[in-house]
Amino acid sequence: MFVVVNCPHCGELMIADASNRTRSCPKCGYRAEIHALRVVGRAETAADARELLQKMKMRRAGGEDLNPTFKHFKV
Repeated sequence: MFVVVNCPHCGELMIADASNRTRSCPKCGYRAEIHALRVVGRAETAADARELLQKMKMRRAGGEDLNPTFKHFKV
């Protein structure tokens, strides 16, 4: 299971493998315990998690979804 979470330090969206204990933010480097982070999305595979992350970042930026073929995700 993969989760999309917000970095508690800078707010960047990132993917974390739920089986891991910690995750470092790719933007600011802050290391946080995954169980303590707010989960904003879930996916079964890494590929699905990347698609979900991309879609969430587009929404956050106010961009148009140019690839409407995304599968249904639990958000």
